[in-house]
Amino acid sequence: MTDRRPAPPAAARVQAFAGRSRQSLGRELLRVAAAMAAVAAAFGLAEAAVRVVRDEVAIGGVRLLPAAALLYGVLGAATGVVLVAVRRVGAVRWPGVWRPGWHLAAGAALAAVAAIAWPINRGWLGDALSPMGLAVNGALLLIGVPVVARGLLPWCERLAGAAMAVPWLRVPVAVGAVVLGAAVPWIAAVVAGGGPGDGARAGGAGAGVADARPNVLLIVLDTLRADRLGCHGYGAATSPQLDALAARGVRFAECFAAAPYTKPSVASLLTGRLPPRLGMEPFGARLPAGELPLAAVLQAAGYRTGLFSANAFVAPTFGFGRGVERYVGPQVSPAAALIGFHVLARLRDAWVEAAGLPEAPWRWYEALVSLPFDLSGARHDPRAPELVAELLRFVDAAGEGAGAGAGRPWFAHLQLMETHAPYRPAPEQRIDGAARAEMELPEGAAHLFLPFRAAPPLPAAELAALNATYDACVRTADAAVGEVIAALEARGLLESTVVLVTSDHGEEFFDHGGFGHGHSLHRELLHVPLIWCAPERLPAGRVVASQVRLIDVVPTLLELLELAVPPDALVLDGESLLPLLRRRQEAEDAGNGQADVGATDRVALATVEWGGSSALALRDGSRTVIVARDGGAERVQCFDARADPMEQRDLAAGDPREAAAAAAIAITLETQVDQLAAERGAAPSVNLDPATKALLEKLGYAGD
Repeated sequence: MTDRRPAPPAAARVQAFAGRSRQSLGRELLRVAAAMAAVAAAFGLAEAAVRVVRDEVAIGGVRLLPAAALLYGVLGAATGVVLVAVRRVGAVRWPGVWRPGWHLAAGAALAAVAAIAWPINRGWLGDALSPMGLAVNGALLLIGVPVVARGLLPWCERLAGAAMAVPWLRVPVAVGAVVLGAAVPWIAAVVAGGGPGDGARAGGAGAGVADARPNVLLIVLDTLRADRLGCHGYGAATSPQLDALAARGVRFAECFAAAPYTKPSVASLLTGRLPPRLGMEPFGARLPAGELPLAAVLQAAGYRTGLFSANAFVAPTFGFGRGVERYVGPQVSPAAALIGFHVLARLRDAWVEAAGLPEAPWRWYEALVSLPFDLSGARHDPRAPELVAELLRFVDAAGEGAGAGAGRPWFAHLQLMETHAPYRPAPEQRIDGAARAEMELPEGAAHLFLPFRAAPPLPAAELAALNATYDACVRTADAAVGEVIAALEARGLLESTVVLVTSDHGEEFFDHGGFGHGHSLHRELLHVPLIWCAPERLPAGRVVASQVRLIDVVPTLLELLELAVPPDALVLDGESLLPLLRRRQEAEDAGNGQADVGATDRVALATVEWGGSSALALRDGSRTVIVARDGGAERVQCFDARADPMEQRDLAAGDPREAAAAAAIAITLETQVDQLAAERGAAPSVNLDPATKALLEKLGYAGD
């Protein structure tokens, strides 16, 4: 007789399935997680290899390979755990549908669709992390993964069947693949070397031989406007150390930056090339591979090189580590170049910011992924005392060099942020009663663009406090410079060192209706100090009134050091300033101390792209023309540089002839900038980790 007992109820089937499943859950989790980790690590290694071969890695070189294996391996293992959970639930709901090999098919489909979705969003939508990009990613994953997985399932079933035929090999092979995938490139990375600077190498011309060439110290005081220094006529006692340094050397009274914020301005300073040639304006843009910053040029000439930066933009991440042997400052983990790092960042945002869960697991994960890189010098938001101490350690180590490094001169770039908002002056420098311990820029300063979007005026007391606090920051930076100069003098190195002090841009305090920087091309944002001190090579107490530019620094230094422009260097836009000094000396010998004014002014070009708006400026020493665009609106302004140096009276607004002349200059200027931009290729872009993004946002930079 046939047994016709009724089937057990659904609850009983679920309970029976769960009982059987508990025995194999641990093995399935281990097997699937290990297999997915191996597949993901292989995918990561392939991506990293492509980026290394295509020179898309700012720092770290082949060390990106083990980082990719670790990053993707953990992501793959986590995905495997999720897949097992989904399979277990699905097997109860739809028995017979979940067949052997579906884990592998689902994982491979996920990797394939992600690899397709990312370049689509980056290339067509402009930003894969924008809301539109995320929506497209989500749609592709939801639709594409099941379809691709269905097509891959027969092949994956065969592969799974073959693996299950030898049970004792399942876990060892999967785990071994992950270990091998991480170990082999790690060993290759160690053999190949690689440090914090891309392209950095020791040695060079003159290694191991006593070298009489001078050391070079470049100090960039971030966000320092020239007219806040005593040597530039400021009434308050903000700069005794810089004033003394200027008295020992040469001060250029009218020096202009090529951009009103750090990254493009420093790129022009260090290459001698204008921003349109470099393409550094986008938030994530990196110095193009063909460019040779000053550190790379001097290292090739045999100099030891060091970069000590408090600004996250002036870092190897953005190409400024090229030629740098010792770096201390903010640094993005090189693993941020990988697609998987974006996945990690989004998961972290959902975990920490949306769900309010602890951040510790993500810090651990990011530290694990960064293990292959030497990030010991990467410190976010370092202040002047720390960086000055690191600089002096570098100087002392260079003096104690032995073997191949003996006798080599050094080049050090010190970038301090004491005059950058948020303003946090040293307590002893708050000598003005209105100065505060800390001040931020007024709310909304990052979203201004003049003359279209101005800020509401501050109350007089608040504006006075902001100015007094900034002055205290200038005194703080000035004291740091004095400490460096005194330390060099105590070591007997000042006489044999070329010291150059400047800034990358200025700061506005409602001069034209704004605060901060980046939002216009007016004088307060572009007029920067430029002081040279080289006791054995330059005269003392000299002031040059002719208009010059930061792009003139590199050609000047090369001539001063008697170095030829490297044969693989690109065309320099700047010119040496030494002819101006010789002309000035000749004028003084002839009894005409003002002969250099006007006749030798260098034409200064500046550009900015800021929050979707843009502007161009041309200064020829007598006229200043600024062309600003915001959306479909355009405004052309013209100022008399001699009668109205602070640019308060727009000649184009009240004189039709001046307006017509300014419009003609604007057309020529736009054509010139377009031609410069056409000569460059697409600037490479870098991805940022959460710590660096947070630091830049705190400084007022809003990224993509």
